[in-house]
Amino acid sequence: MNGILIRAADLSGVVAVPDGVRMIGGTAFLNRKNITKVKLPESCELIGDYGFYKCDSLKTIESSKGLKTITQSAFCNLSSLETVVFPDSIRNIETSSFKGCKNLKSVTLPDVPVSVSTDAFAMCPNLKSITLPASAYSIANGAFGYDISYYDLANKSEEYINSKKVPGFTVYGYEGTLAETYAKNNGFDFVALKEQDPCDFDGGGTVDVNDLIIMQKCVAGWKVKIARTLFDLDRNGTLDVDDLLLMQKIVAGWKI
Repeated sequence: MNGILIRAADLSGVVAVPDGVRMIGGTAFLNRKNITKVKLPESCELIGDYGFYKCDSLKTIESSKGLKTITQSAFCNLSSLETVVFPDSIRNIETSSFKGCKNLKSVTLPDVPVSVSTDAFAMCPNLKSITLPASAYSIANGAFGYDISYYDLANKSEEYINSKKVPGFTVYGYEGTLAETYAKNNGFDFVALKEQDPCDFDGGGTVDVNDLIIMQKCVAGWKVKIARTLFDLDRNGTLDVDDLLLMQKIVAGWKI
């Protein structure tokens, strides 16, 4: 109805939400205990409150490239969910979205201006760490690392609060970003990541011939998954052979 999936049938196994659906309505898949995987179309931008609440067998969420907002308790209490990978389109992960996912072990956030609300990943005792992107817009206290609702910690002693943290919880991120602030404010271990070299186009950790090949393709007019402006090494506003010559020197070890 008008791009909103209001109520799903009592389905099982792998469920593919139809293309054209823009929003999964609140409680649309409530208590569908036999669903094991859900595939969201690119048209889906929002998942409503309690959209997949208590889908006990749901293990895999194949997120759409258009998903922007996951609202309150949308994936709360999914006992089988182990991994969540968010698309680059994600912007808002609201309170209690994944609260109580006891077997969740891995969460991957893209490097985009995302906001993560309090309790978004509360009571996920097997989620031992999180890597927070440098471009994160807001990470609320209690979003990660607590085996209790953060709201239940008000006026409690420091000893009690520490006893409710996920043991050894670690925040990875870049110095001077929200990652470091979140770790400090919540008393979690912080591990600083090294800044990626801007010429490391493939993200391999080193600037080498593979990065040069990517740049050659871009100069030749091929479509690559990297903004063309990043290849403009001489910063003259155009991508040309001069940039390619600079890249060759960098790969060869010249100091530029």
